[in-house]
Amino acid sequence: MGDRFLFAFDGATDNHRYRDFARERGFEVFAGRELRLGPSPGWKPDCMRVVAEDRGYTLAIVELEADANAARISARKYLPESSRSVLAAFQSYLDGVCKDCRRRADPRLAQIVTLMERLRDCDRLVVMTAGCQRESFDSIEELPLIDQERDPRAMQPDAVKKTRLLAGEVTLSPVEHKDLFRTVLILDAVVRGWDKSGASLRAWRNLRTQPLKTDIGNSPGRFPELRGLILGNKLGVQIDIDRLAAELATHWCSLSGKQYTSEAVVHALQGYLPIARELSSSIPAQEAFEKARPLLRA
Repeated sequence: MGDRFLFAFDGATDNHRYRDFARERGFEVFAGRELRLGPSPGWKPDCMRVVAEDRGYTLAIVELEADANAARISARKYLPESSRSVLAAFQSYLDGVCKDCRRRADPRLAQIVTLMERLRDCDRLVVMTAGCQRESFDSIEELPLIDQERDPRAMQPDAVKKTRLLAGEVTLSPVEHKDLFRTVLILDAVVRGWDKSGASLRAWRNLRTQPLKTDIGNSPGRFPELRGLILGNKLGVQIDIDRLAAELATHWCSLSGKQYTSEAVVHALQGYLPIARELSSSIPAQEAFEKARPLLRA
């Protein structure tokens, strides 16, 4: 599957050249549906550029103008928008694209479905604005939305990196949310013996058959803390660590026949979290499992 997409929302003929530039650079181009951002009636951007990065995706809200200064001004009006709202609107838009693909028997349907899944589960998501001139594909200016948080791993040298103490009710940033999500998913796989994969960590994590996700999805109301952490978008979450640990302890006891206490679960989470933070998605999944097993031994 390609890892670069351009979704064109404005059908103005002046913007067609920009689509051509995108195709020349290997982008898969979709057009024909409108997207609006912000409070009703909202702004209609010209395009959304989606590019896969090493550990996630970058969504760029693109405004096209003939003049460079006009392009900057047009793009900057999106800076105060909520990244969550932009992503939610874009996901709703992708649902519509899927319906269009099914109606037209468009063979690219599988690409959009996979993109939606990867956007939901990716480790890192950046939402930015991009001001562009119509006669060039390269941006004049790109700026992250105001509410975008810098990855703390890029802000701290290795010697001073710290791991949050897991206790009580906590509010996790998007980065912390994804790290704890990865920690729980890997530890759960080891507990239930679903740790024999020969795939990369990224491929294993993106499997539709992830059993923990299935268990949560099939048990509405049973795992409220796990549901908030594991399902949905990884854009930050408020969660009660004690309740999360209790849910995992109960579930792991039923899966393995071993006795797990809430305290033991918190200990495993706390021990694996700094490891999960450093894992590259390209490593073999077995490396992630091997680092987790010692934390789950009685």
